[in-house]
Amino acid sequence: MTITPMKPARLKLMDNHYGAPGNNGLGWKTVSLQRSELSILEKYSGKRIAEWHKLGVPILSDYDPAGNERDDDSRNLSFFTLDRDNNGNTPQTWINTHNCMGVVRLHDKASGAAVQIEIGSRFDKGSKPFFLTYLLSKVFGGSIVDLVDLGKDSLWDLLLAFLFRRRLLAASAIGLFKHYQTFGHNDTRIRGRIDVNEHLRRNIPFRGTVAYATHEITFDNPTNHLIRYALEKVRRKWPGCLLGDHRLTETEHQLEQGTPTWQQGGVMACIRHKENRTPVKHPYFGARYEPLRQASLAILRDEGAGLYQQHQEAEGVIFDGSWLWEEYLWTLLEPLGFEHPENKNKKGAWKPLDTVSLYPDFFHRKKRAILDAKYKGGDPSPEDAKQVFAYMFLLDAVHGGLIKPDGSPKARSRINRECKDAEPSSWHNIVLSPPQAAIAKEFKDAMGAEEEKFCKALEGLEVDWPEQMDATLRERLRTLDGPGANVCPAELAGA
Repeated sequence: MTITPMKPARLKLMDNHYGAPGNNGLGWKTVSLQRSELSILEKYSGKRIAEWHKLGVPILSDYDPAGNERDDDSRNLSFFTLDRDNNGNTPQTWINTHNCMGVVRLHDKASGAAVQIEIGSRFDKGSKPFFLTYLLSKVFGGSIVDLVDLGKDSLWDLLLAFLFRRRLLAASAIGLFKHYQTFGHNDTRIRGRIDVNEHLRRNIPFRGTVAYATHEITFDNPTNHLIRYALEKVRRKWPGCLLGDHRLTETEHQLEQGTPTWQQGGVMACIRHKENRTPVKHPYFGARYEPLRQASLAILRDEGAGLYQQHQEAEGVIFDGSWLWEEYLWTLLEPLGFEHPENKNKKGAWKPLDTVSLYPDFFHRKKRAILDAKYKGGDPSPEDAKQVFAYMFLLDAVHGGLIKPDGSPKARSRINRECKDAEPSSWHNIVLSPPQAAIAKEFKDAMGAEEEKFCKALEGLEVDWPEQMDATLRERLRTLDGPGANVCPAELAGA
């Protein structure tokens, strides 16, 4: 008996929306779900990012080009959790969201029911996700001029386009995919196995040619054809997503030159090809090209690839909102000379003890500044402040603070320190808030102005040198780089 898939129930949510309805002042929307649809939500409630990855859902914030899993706190985040209250007269069930965003579609084979959950940014106040789309385009590259309206599947399509761009760039680093293919020939230059059946069919009566087959390693293979079809679709729908990197242009050119038998209307035949229905297991190409093959099939799901993916219980794209905010800020802070230890790659750690590694989000050696990215609003929590203070102590910084997308920006304030001889230290509560706008261009222009003010403020950070330090020592400390930049001014002054 064949179960006909049902039209998925669509739930559009915002991140960090949790608590019983009516208890936290948040707006709630009531929707009606079938029992089978609620059962799907119960099954996947509370699954961590690492578990979604094992189900085949790509994680934008956790992609390693070499195919290795990463071990960091974001892998323990939940996409959503289902909660309920059965104590009142009317039992209530609600969905809690956390720092994860993205789109997942969940299927139940037995009932044919499906649920699609879309989680956007709570900092997008209007109906259009200008802020989320802007962050994605800044982090992943490209030039998205017309920011997307959160329509039926537009968020999913956009996330897939960015995922495809990232995986295509990773694959291009090891060259175009090569694979053995069998080619049929019918000429006088026999250089392979004679195909008797084909020869009898085509060359009787004898015409002077011989039908034969060769087995050659070539770029002109079904996997590259599939990638090219996906590339063409992304170019049609999101042309700006493929701009801004010469490696993408070179890869496009190589694909066009290397696949002479590719045909514009052959996408269905390409999707049905056996080679594209099985994973790429080549020891050299597999780690980069298997994720790209999966992304290509996802891009082409509306072209018929979805018919072959119904065996998947879950599909979609997920990412950690805190990671996106941090990586966006890095695009602004890197040109200013800040450093950004890579927590996910375990690079750039500070080791106060042999067994303890710390990863401050951003620090500047010469300015002696520590800044922490927080994807939240409001005043600094004691935990967040303690974390920055600890980094300031270990790295001998005199500027510390948080960078948030929402909250009340406060002027530079002095940090109260009990030590009488301690250097003056400053706290900075920095808010880079998304502007309100009705159209995409207006948003981009206003966001660009906010970024310019943000960068100018950080460029103006100066160290409050102790009054007793002479000009020579001050200039010496300003010009220090490397480990020496962490020398305490008080030590230099007394040396």
